[in-house]
Amino acid sequence: MTAESPLNRRHRCIFAASAGIATALAWLLYGAMAPGGFSKDTVFQLGQAQRTLPLNDWHPIAMTWTWQWLIDLTGTINSMLFMQVCAAWVCAVLTAYYLLKVSRRGWSALAGLFILFMPNTVNIVGIVWKDTHLGLALYFAVILTLLMPVVPRLRWVLAALAFGALVYGGLVRKNSAVAVLPIIALIAVWLLVRIKGKKSKEQKRTTGQKRTLSKRRRLTAAVVAAVSFGAVLVGVDTGLKASLQPTENSQFTQVMLDDLVFAVPQESIDAAAAPAAEKTRLAQAKISCADKNTERREAGKAEIIWDAYWDCYGMGANGEYTQIQDPAAVTSIWKQTMPQHLDSYAAYRIQTTTKFLFTSKLQFIRDRDRDYPAQQQMLRASLRTYVVDFGVAVFPWLFLGAVAAGLSAVGIAVGAKKRRRSPGALVVFSSAILYLMTYVPTAPANDYRYVFWPWLAAMLGWLVLWAEGQKRRRMG
Repeated sequence: MTAESPLNRRHRCIFAASAGIATALAWLLYGAMAPGGFSKDTVFQLGQAQRTLPLNDWHPIAMTWTWQWLIDLTGTINSMLFMQVCAAWVCAVLTAYYLLKVSRRGWSALAGLFILFMPNTVNIVGIVWKDTHLGLALYFAVILTLLMPVVPRLRWVLAALAFGALVYGGLVRKNSAVAVLPIIALIAVWLLVRIKGKKSKEQKRTTGQKRTLSKRRRLTAAVVAAVSFGAVLVGVDTGLKASLQPTENSQFTQVMLDDLVFAVPQESIDAAAAPAAEKTRLAQAKISCADKNTERREAGKAEIIWDAYWDCYGMGANGEYTQIQDPAAVTSIWKQTMPQHLDSYAAYRIQTTTKFLFTSKLQFIRDRDRDYPAQQQMLRASLRTYVVDFGVAVFPWLFLGAVAAGLSAVGIAVGAKKRRRSPGALVVFSSAILYLMTYVPTAPANDYRYVFWPWLAAMLGWLVLWAEGQKRRRMG
């Protein structure tokens, strides 16, 4: 029996039962999180979605525009939460189908629902964050890609949907672009293999010879697909900005602020050819951070090592979520001083990366935004108990980026073996590693949401390896 053959009656019943369980889990999750998990950032974005605040590119405008459209369509702010939970439900059901189709093991369908019951996934699915949207978009794209050889008749439909999901993921988080590359490359190669496979069969019937797809052609297909994806992403992003005209905030300068405040001596900043006013602001930010860190040490709290925009610099020219006074000056000072202090910069980024990978916070939303309280307080409290009192307390490693990176690295080693080679698993693990690497020079905090996609990828990748192993054993 091959992976493409229909499920038997027993497996169809198991799949139907799994879909029913997924529906119940999704309904419980929606009930616990309604109207949605809202942080301070989410409340600010909601104001834009409700059109009480002007559109601002601090948050991805594609996501904000989507929320505007959903509110207009449904009349409720719950609509974004509903869409997220539905997306997780679709991913879970498709994963259950894939695992059952490939492995032919009944219980594998239940394992495929992990996004709806694992404490390190249900904690994020119900929170309205761009990291949630990124994780769901990439997961959806990956599972559709994995289904292409399993359901070959739908390969073009699956590829088109996966491509759209990847574009949306790139729009909601710019640093996800590198994580998308392995996925888009695999889609292109598998489509090309399928096309060439048909031609090869025809050639074998006529000439008796069968040609295989060369590595060069596979690489060319992957490069063309990546370039095409980049062009589409830039085009859509440019079009959205031109159409919606959001306020721009030069948000990437916050990364430079962290480097200058924590890694560059003030005397080097003072020696740079830049406006004196910006040098003064940076000096004041350093003093502010030093004073706050003194207080934190005395109180036994962790010191501030990042996010200077919020904690030390004084935020933007017009307050929260606005552009700093002189982003061009900050960029100029960074370019002038950083080459002279690569040693301290490397030490600083090792410190932030270590903290980012080996510690975790904000594993569950804080119920401090009382303008939008949980509609079912008891269900929210129950979910918090499951995530925090059980998940974080008993299995803290489930919330660490380093563990997700380790699982992905080992997965790559296993999936790359000739006897067990798994292109699908390799792509998923590679995407997780590449995404984590983007935080080495940019990590703004150790919030768990930043490693949500790597954890989804690590768990899905190992399920793929297991399912393909079961198929090999069955096929002999």
